[in-house]
Amino acid sequence: MRSRRRQLSHSALSQHGEAVCRAFINNPLLSRQQHIALYIALHGEMETSLLMQRLQQQNKSIYLPALHPTHKQELLFIKTSPEQKLRLNRFAIPEPEYQSERCIKPAQLDIICMPLVAFDAHGNRLGMGGGFYDRSLAQLKQQPGKPLLIGLAHAFQEVEHIESQPWDIPLQAIITEQGYRLFSHSRSD
Repeated sequence: MRSRRRQLSHSALSQHGEAVCRAFINNPLLSRQQHIALYIALHGEMETSLLMQRLQQQNKSIYLPALHPTHKQELLFIKTSPEQKLRLNRFAIPEPEYQSERCIKPAQLDIICMPLVAFDAHGNRLGMGGGFYDRSLAQLKQQPGKPLLIGLAHAFQEVEHIESQPWDIPLQAIITEQGYRLFSHSRSD
């Protein structure tokens, strides 16, 4: 799946990113939210730069994940701005520099958009294998509702079944170039 994602042309990545942006912006539930976590797309992940730009133009607060400085394999969500410079973390992923006053707890976010390698019709998500999002969002398992956890993916990344583990945090929705889809479960299932 990663190989197929990496083989997408620049044009396809751009078109898919534009379609996801439209689906997000045109969804009344999503467009009303203020505190939104995105990510910087790499290696064929669903493109987020246009969505980030449009949301910032609407004065939304945008947060990017960053490796936690002291808790191994956990993420922080740090408020970013168009002029903020990003640095490469130990995995060569761009992230904002750590500033405690710019951090927000996951439960304070309205939406967290996540990259993925694959997903299924039940909202199960296969990430890159490090468990960073699952560890960082573990406390949300007992807290229904906010934030809305949305996977951003190419439609071909949907698979028939992903084996769920007890520590996995399922997605509540997915947005692909084909549109927005809500999954029929809650975090307390």
